[in-house]
Amino acid sequence: MKYISTALLFFTFLLIQGQENLNLERVGTVELTERGNDIWGFVDGDGLEYAVMGSRENTIIWSLEDPSAPIQRAMIPGGASTWRDIKSWEDHLYVTNDGSPDGLLVINMSEAPDSITFEYLTPDIAVDTDTTALGLCHNLYIDENGFCYLSGCRITGANKAIIFDLNQNRSNPPIVGIHGGNGSEYSHDLFVQNDIMYSSEINTGLLTLFDVTDKANIVELGDAATSMNFTHNTWASDDGRYAFTTDERANAYVDSYDVTDPGNIIRLDSYQPIETANTGVVPHNTHYLNGFLITSWYTDGVIVTDATRPENMVKVGGYDTYTLPGTGFDGCWGAYPYLPSGLLLTSNVSNNSGTGVGELNIFRPNYVRAAYLDGLVTDIDDGSVINGAEVVIDDPNQMNTETTNALGEYMTGIANAGTFNVSFSHPDYEQETLSVTIENGVTTILNAQLQRKAEVTLTGSVVDATTQQGIPNAKLSLINSERVVELAADDQGNFNQTVFDEDYEVIVGAWGFQYETFDFLGSASPNSVTYELNPGIEDNFALDLGWTVNGDAETGIWVRETPIPTTFQGRPANVDEDIQTDIGTQCYFTGNGGGTGGNDDVDNGTTRIISPEFNVSSFQNPVLEYTAWFFGAGGAGNVNDTLFIRIWDKTNLTTLDMYTETTNGWTDVVSIPLTGLVDTDADLSVSIVIADQPDSGHLLEAGIDVFRISEGETTSTTSITELDNIQIFPNPFSDNVNIILEASKYKSIRLVDLMGREVYNTKSISNQTVIDADIAAGFYNILIEKTDGTVLSQKLIKQ
Repeated sequence: MKYISTALLFFTFLLIQGQENLNLERVGTVELTERGNDIWGFVDGDGLEYAVMGSRENTIIWSLEDPSAPIQRAMIPGGASTWRDIKSWEDHLYVTNDGSPDGLLVINMSEAPDSITFEYLTPDIAVDTDTTALGLCHNLYIDENGFCYLSGCRITGANKAIIFDLNQNRSNPPIVGIHGGNGSEYSHDLFVQNDIMYSSEINTGLLTLFDVTDKANIVELGDAATSMNFTHNTWASDDGRYAFTTDERANAYVDSYDVTDPGNIIRLDSYQPIETANTGVVPHNTHYLNGFLITSWYTDGVIVTDATRPENMVKVGGYDTYTLPGTGFDGCWGAYPYLPSGLLLTSNVSNNSGTGVGELNIFRPNYVRAAYLDGLVTDIDDGSVINGAEVVIDDPNQMNTETTNALGEYMTGIANAGTFNVSFSHPDYEQETLSVTIENGVTTILNAQLQRKAEVTLTGSVVDATTQQGIPNAKLSLINSERVVELAADDQGNFNQTVFDEDYEVIVGAWGFQYETFDFLGSASPNSVTYELNPGIEDNFALDLGWTVNGDAETGIWVRETPIPTTFQGRPANVDEDIQTDIGTQCYFTGNGGGTGGNDDVDNGTTRIISPEFNVSSFQNPVLEYTAWFFGAGGAGNVNDTLFIRIWDKTNLTTLDMYTETTNGWTDVVSIPLTGLVDTDADLSVSIVIADQPDSGHLLEAGIDVFRISEGETTSTTSITELDNIQIFPNPFSDNVNIILEASKYKSIRLVDLMGREVYNTKSISNQTVIDADIAAGFYNILIEKTDGTVLSQKLIKQ
């Protein structure tokens, strides 16, 4: 798998800009008046070429006498839809619509460009005893024998394929086959060649092959899961030996497969543009032409890869048709590379003007074979193979990187021939640079031998700074730009670890102690070190100090990692970064799949983290502190999900705080006094739980960081519950709170939230005072001040 190394980050911006036009020349552009979708090409009987593009409410046809100035020949209206798909057979075009029940649009091009006619077909589809008119369909494909396959039709039992025979009647073809399954088996896209149907089953994440020789008796041959389990489209090589797929997910790939044995489909390679890897860019559709893949990659534009060697797909062309910031589903929707002139047509959902309208682009491509480089990387001393070594061809015009596999082998390449330096690096080895000359269409072999870095032993102990006693099982993490080494002390607090002779930051911690950081300078440091920790109850989550995770949520399980941000409608959804003022880069949060909002969020269930036990009996006024993150949006109905902070004292589980509204990032530090809420002499544990209502579709994320117990200020506050002359009801409350007291003894009543912010204040006190404050659901303290200055308090819950 390809990734961006630290050494390459400096050049990322320059290289992205340089890749906007690689072996593709844009010769024509047409801006639409509405958003666009699919693209196809057509050639009439006189050899005139056309571009055919779908838009929100139309199918638009241009002739290309002059590709720099396309002439609009027809605009065929239809039901509004985000999704249209277009194919051709002889002198007809066929269009599906998955937003409105148009059925099948048939366009007669036999007299084009002078006359273009059309009609919508909505034949009855009979499945078992049910008959349904053809309406919504997602996609279609027409094979070399003139059979038209509709996929993703919203008809039970016909959602994989409805097959029309265009040979019998191009304008009103008969149905000769119907294939379907349950909802999860829905076919999103079909490709058919040599009576083999390649079905992209997006809901199950499968590429499935079928024998369609007998259209009325379709036989399944085998399947394979695609790399991101969201199989969107498939195209096969001309000889049928290989298939290529896309997954329409953030940070997904074009996958290549050996399908010579459909019962044993083998994935050969996965490609994504290195310039935007892990930034949330989404691939859409790929097409195969003479060993090249032409792929629409949404906000990355159109990308051409050389797939002559399917086990080593290499980028050899590209044009960024959408240079505005952001990721998601704007930019290039489709690409059509099959016009006899060689022109490449692409469609944009929206263009660079910022107006949100679609765009037709016409390119003149220069298809070049990659200059391939293969080899083996080994240890110079013992000849052992090196797995995970990074190989980079030093080409200032094309970003590239590859890593060796478990056998020490690598395969890479670039679009440009020439003589280049090639660097070989691995965290455990000294970097090696070799020179090589590579040629287009030729595989050059370059092997490398690397020298292993020197090592040093870190020995020492972790002790209690107060007692100087060893801390059993203390945790240590040694961190630098190359690696993270985690280790644990033994039951006496001692440790011994061999590491590479480098400089490290050392994070040291243990439950019941405060974190500390130290520097270890490899062989320049003392032979043995002692790290002292001060007692305290805190966790910055830089180390695994024993929190447990449970629950039944399908995705979005709590993890302790460095966050990969996600966004939803321009707002941060998942935690975007660890609290910057604490130690380390990790925190606890729900799911870390990256990509777009809704990816790896909490779905259909509960996920919970529980702290190790702690005791606060030595504190005069223990205060629990933390920062929280909560995000809820989208889905069906109002967001009704909740994040709870709870504490258990072996007798009662008390809710300390809850969140139902988006916090818009990390909260300020929340401080909750524990005296009066729990038995402060008992062993305690905190649980943090978030639950997604089943089938709500809500986007739900949460996080927690900088957890600690601190000593609060000692005050004269007395619990109201200890006094007989005050009644407060109801509690919890939803509207008003009633307070019965002897008014002459009191001078003010206030409500403050858990962060100490005042939300209500009155000095108008009667023997029965009613609080009708318009406040959000949550936890509050009611503070009643007596005329002698004493302040009485009690916890209130607003539902």
